Formats: sequence, C-alpha cells, structure tokens
Amino acid sequence: MENREIAAVFEEISNLMKILQDDPKWTFKSAAYDRAKRSIEGISERLEDIARDPNRKLTDIPCIGEDLAGKIKELVETGKSKYHQEQLSKVPRSLLDLLQLQTVGPQKVRLFYQELGIKTVDELEAAAKAGRLQTLPKMDVKSEENILKAIETFRRAAGRFRLDVADAVATELSEYLRRHKAVEEVTPAGSLRRGRETIGDLDLLVIGRDAASIAEHMTRYAGITQVLAKGEDKVSVKLENQMQVDVRMLERKSYGAALMYFTGSKEHNVALRDRAKRRGWKLSEYGLFHGERVIAAKTEEEVYKKLGLDLIPPEIRENLGEIEAAEERRLPKLVELEEIRGDLQMHTSASDGHTSVEEMAAAAKA
Repeated sequence: MENREIAAVFEEISNLMKILQDDPKWTFKSAAYDRAKRSIEGISERLEDIARDPNRKLTDIPCIGEDLAGKIKELVETGKSKYHQEQLSKVPRSLLDLLQLQTVGPQKVRLFYQELGIKTVDELEAAAKAGRLQTLPKMDVKSEENILKAIETFRRAAGRFRLDVADAVATELSEYLRRHKAVEEVTPAGSLRRGRETIGDLDLLVIGRDAASIAEHMTRYAGITQVLAKGEDKVSVKLENQMQVDVRMLERKSYGAALMYFTGSKEHNVALRDRAKRRGWKLSEYGLFHGERVIAAKTEEEVYKKLGLDLIPPEIRENLGEIEAAEERRLPKLVELEEIRGDLQMHTSASDGHTSVEEMAAAAKA
C-alpha cells in the first residue's frame, strides 16, 4: 500500500470523527489523524518498506504513535483498517462525497445530515434550490448560492482529479519508474505540467535505454487495476482511483519536441504548428522539420527559439496571447515556489467570517 493511500484512510477517519462526534475525545483524536496524514504526505520513503523492516519503527516518524503505527501495519498487511470500516458503517458512504464540494467541511456535512437528512449531492442541491439551507444555523442566501456554485464546479470536474492528487500520483509513479536501472529521466506532462486545477489523464514522459523493459516494469506497479494498452513505446494503465496514466518512452534527441507536444495545450500546439507552417516547416512530437531534415527537437528552448519565440512557461501555454508576448520579448515573470514566503487565508463576511474585505484591508494598512 502506498503512502497516499494510507494518508487518504487517515483523512477519511478524521472526517468521519468530525461528522459523527460520537467519541468523547473526537476533537483530540481527529486532530491526531490530521497531523499523521500531513506527516505521511511529507515522507519520501514508503511506509510499507518501513513497516516490513524488523529493524525500523514507524513510531520514529513524527506524529505516529503506537496506535497509529498499528493501524498502518494493519493497512499494509490486509489493505484495510478494521476501525476505518467500523466508522464507515455508521453513516451513508455518500456523505463523504459532500466533502468534495468547496466550502463544505465535516461540520456542515453533519449539520445537513442531522437537521435535514441530506445524504447526497443531489439532495443538497435540491435543498439549496428550495431555500431550506437558510433555516440552519450560520446559513443564509449567500451560503446557498456558494453551495450551488460548488456543486456546479464539482459536476463539471467529474472524471477529473485535483491538481494535488494528480501531482502526488505523478511523484509516486516517477519514483517507481526511476527504480528501473534503464530509466534516465521521468517528466510529467499534460495538464499537470501546465498547473491546471483539475487533471484528466496523467502523462509521463520517460527517457531510457530499454523501452520494452521499462514498459514491463511499469505494468508491474502495484496500484494498477487494468493495463489498457502496451506497445513498443507506450503503456496505458488504469489505477485503483480510476485515473488513466499514459507512459511514453522517448529518445533524447526528440525529447524537447515531445515534451512541448504532450504538455499542450491543444490550442497552443495548433498555433505553434501554424507558425511553423507559415515558415515552410513542420512541427510534431518528433521535432521541427524542414523537409526531412530536423532543425530543432532536443530541447523545448531550441524549438521555441527556432520559431522566433522566447521559452514560454508551461503554465501559460493556452493560446491566450502568450505566443505574441514571446515573439515581442514581453512574457510575464511568473512567481516561483522559492519566492513564496507564506500562505494566508482569511474568511470575510461574504462566507463564514465576521468582517468585510474593506475592514480587513484597513486593518492590514494600520
């Protein structure tokens, strides 16, 4: 069992405790599960390897005590936690779907369920449209509007995965692929590389010396439920969470062109191909060609440069003016992770806060 799966179980236990509140110590215990989840997410080493090593202790991991260490061992050995299953049996499973809605946390789920008997997203939508949520404590017309917007977003993203979920899967799979001695480099592409809020399929690009061997290694990954396709240079699989992953084995000489192509977006790629065509060239995942001759392919930078453009960051490759900006040498400088000094979230009176945006701004200036 992978770390993210163990962390997901702990998160679910915490949420169930907050919904049920049937344990006198639920606040303390749910907080302990939350801390353990965050600790597990920050560990690069597999918990399963630690659990199976007689010379290692899970309790050496921050926020993991004897009780939680026992539950991790149980998950590793059986794939399930008896305590988790017991908690799940106490409420409709569909209640946890409500937690996927923005602005809806465990306390609101408990409120909706206890006061109005709401168990599903459809029932919550019906209650919001009928104005029934306004009868609940700390809920008003604006709250109902926000919930309806959240449901709309949730449905629009059906079959897709949040950026953080896809990033965790990509990190895990990349580490697994790198364990094969023939793998030299692994790079996530597609919507994930562009930093989109939700991801459909996950694309991983691999440089290595033995494509067939790497493909076979990929199909032995423990989290796969179905191998959809397996060819000379591509493997497509379905994971336990229903995410489709496409792994492509590439040659280094055309890696830059392939990375551009599989990063997208489609609209950005079409605009680049048109630009190449106007110059009498052809652009594909194999390179930029003049006739049969490759004139750029190894790196993204050299392909963009040959097209008369500055290197465009993946996050803005949407054909929304970035190509013109790159041509005119006026691309914006994006904020880098190392430049971020903190993350501050504040709630205003527009949701569940007590002061307005204007009051907060005045306080900050003061």
